[in-house]
Amino acid sequence: MKELMKVVDIDDEYIYVQALEAANCSSCVIKGSCNLTGDPNKKIKAINKSNMNLNRNDFVYIKKEDSLESRAAFIMYGIPLLIMIALTIVLFVIGLNEIISFLVGLSGMVISYYFIHIYDKNIAKTKYIPEIIEKLKIYNNFQL
Repeated sequence: MKELMKVVDIDDEYIYVQALEAANCSSCVIKGSCNLTGDPNKKIKAINKSNMNLNRNDFVYIKKEDSLESRAAFIMYGIPLLIMIALTIVLFVIGLNEIISFLVGLSGMVISYYFIHIYDKNIAKTKYIPEIIEKLKIYNNFQL
């Protein structure tokens, strides 16, 4: 998926861009863990693998994985739900009370959310850094 961005800052390691097409970000399921959030004041880290000559205020397209949203939604919602259902069924089958089985399953779901939160803060933020794929050739007096 391609997103239109504006270059706002450059350092030795990253190019910092700002989202221009941010209308869909507010309703996105993974807006908390996505690096492409539509906050107009947020700088987003991007990688310039092709070493394009970029300057501040250039407009670029960045690439992100197409399956990122569905994968993140499964991690955020599917895994905890599966853990809760599996724990509840297994504990009920081995003879525990329904309420205790449900409460242990619910606790397992809460614990899985905690580990997903740690994964999001430590790994996902650096693993899914978008890549700049194209610089737009726009006249200097053009405004978006």
